[in-house]
Amino acid sequence: MAICGYNRDMSSVSDLVTLGRIAANQQGLVTATQARAAGVDTRQIWRLSRAGALERVIRGVYRVCGAPATDFQEITATWLALSNPGRRLTAAGTTAATLYGIGDFLRTVPEFIVAGDPSTTVENVRLRTGHVDQPRVRTLHGVPTLSPEQTIADLLAQHNDVSLVGDATVDALDKHLTTPQRVARALAPMAADHGLPDGDGSELLASILPAATAA
Repeated sequence: MAICGYNRDMSSVSDLVTLGRIAANQQGLVTATQARAAGVDTRQIWRLSRAGALERVIRGVYRVCGAPATDFQEITATWLALSNPGRRLTAAGTTAATLYGIGDFLRTVPEFIVAGDPSTTVENVRLRTGHVDQPRVRTLHGVPTLSPEQTIADLLAQHNDVSLVGDATVDALDKHLTTPQRVARALAPMAADHGLPDGDGSELLASILPAATAA
């Protein structure tokens, strides 16, 4: 029997079907931990990978054959690798901007805000400790992500170039991902840090947009 060009015994086909069911709700991805929990051992994962039925995305995370590769699969894979019961992770900063398709930031390692211990063995990731209220989170490509307006505020708070933050803001508004009022509310806590009246998010927003136009 052949599946995805992989000819093997019925047991292997059954394992691939099992992994496919898990991956169906995860952008076509499955972790080695999930595979083992489902009864597919490390040796079988290696065999399926060698045969082309699984493709390694990052260490410990695989894309099941037949699932389309996306521009965001490394972000999704990293989130899956980091996730465990009780651990809340939210894509932030330029990673969130990438998921929304706003701004023109250089692609860097995936960045997440984590509630609790930020220690990890996952490579090539940036974790920041913090608490994100659920109303400020959206799910994009399977990944919990800061809302568009909170993404803009976070980009500014992380000291990204103001003109680039302005470009991201323009993109978010043009795509109707958010509104000026929502962005202003998200920016309000930072107004005083930028020499503006305390809580005046509208003025801070107004100062960002000209920076984007002038860049």
